[in-house]
Amino acid sequence: MMKHKQSHVVITLLFFFAILVENTYGQQCSDTTTTTTTASSEKTCKEAQGSDEDITITTIRLGLEWFINPDHLPLIVAQKHGIFQDDFGLNVQLVEPKDHWEAEEEILNGRLDVAVTEPLHLAQDAANGKPVLGFSRFLHTDGGVLYDAAADHGIRRPADMCGKTISYPGSPGPGGPAIVNTMVKADGKLDCDLNSYGKYNGGFFHTDAIQSGKADVATLVFWNFEIPEVREEKEGRKEPDSKFG
Repeated sequence: MMKHKQSHVVITLLFFFAILVENTYGQQCSDTTTTTTTASSEKTCKEAQGSDEDITITTIRLGLEWFINPDHLPLIVAQKHGIFQDDFGLNVQLVEPKDHWEAEEEILNGRLDVAVTEPLHLAQDAANGKPVLGFSRFLHTDGGVLYDAAADHGIRRPADMCGKTISYPGSPGPGGPAIVNTMVKADGKLDCDLNSYGKYNGGFFHTDAIQSGKADVATLVFWNFEIPEVREEKEGRKEPDSKFG
């Protein structure tokens, strides 16, 4: 699964920037009437013409959907090793969001050029008449709900999450209870009331919310981030396996 995900992310990364350069700016050397070009197309033209002039670098402010995490590794590697600048003429600035829901507003207000965000937000923005456009998928990840089966929360299986306090970005909106209740029902408990759940906004810091006792469960967690994070912390404190689910 790890190899499949990594290859998928790298492929979509290349696709992402190919579309960004071609469709957002996309000028050609043969277009003699064009007065502005992208840094990448300008570099290609000058190299073809044997020019010694300095290359103009285009800055792209890319908003992330979360704080820096393993899913952003291709972006970090390309940035650190100069791939964006040397191969595409781009100065890519990675911007961590202060608010999980702010990407489209930041773009519309001119503070971001593009952003990684969930399709759910894109659909909501489009439905509200905002001039947003989704043009590529950057990553696909296995997300879920996190709880500590070894803690004193009374949770030993998904059905036990009914009525517990959930930490999730966007709280107190309906998203967290909807996700958790789907898992509760899938585990056989069909009579759990959506209104029974407590709501806590711990932002993206899911393990902190649970370990601090402010929440019993958290969503939406990534299998390649929170799970290793929790296990490393437990091993560092030499605590027994918490059996996060």
